[in-house]
Amino acid sequence: MSRHDFIENLLETFKHPLRGAILYQLLKGKTTASQIAQNLGEKPDRIYYHLKILKEKGFVGEPEVVVRKNYIEKYYELDLKFREDLLSSAEEIADKEKEMAAEDFRGFMLSFLSMAISVLQGYKKRLENASLKEIESIGERNNFEVKTIFFEHDPYLEWLKAVRALSHGSLIDMFTKGAEGNLGIVIALPDLD
Repeated sequence: MSRHDFIENLLETFKHPLRGAILYQLLKGKTTASQIAQNLGEKPDRIYYHLKILKEKGFVGEPEVVVRKNYIEKYYELDLKFREDLLSSAEEIADKEKEMAAEDFRGFMLSFLSMAISVLQGYKKRLENASLKEIESIGERNNFEVKTIFFEHDPYLEWLKAVRALSHGSLIDMFTKGAEGNLGIVIALPDLD
């Protein structure tokens, strides 16, 4: 697939919120459609449908088939070339994002919000199942924070610029090393009123 085709296919994919969220789930490593469905609060049939499309686009590799006693499980993961193509196309993707029509950009924004929601849902699930010892340790280290911050326009833009500069390296790490380690999520929502 040419670089141009990869970028066009990726941007088209990100216009669909569920496909973007599925790609994020696969970024964490091999997983089943059932596990993705559970993490995203979706029906497995919807996940299988979108995995098929992502596979046709070359973003998802052939699933690993594992035979269990009474059933077959398919483990999906990102195609190896996907991460490489994504990293080498980052600047061009950012340029294309600026050229999107309003309706396309809406789908793009919704896709990234869906990815953030899927991350939060997964963390919430892990937090619900964490041992009290783990919870106590988090409290002692004082490394958990959730804040809602409201800004006037200019301070918002300054904050957003600083966050983008800070997060750039870790975003690239996420795509080269996988989604593991401590997690910081920044969701910058401009005023819609």
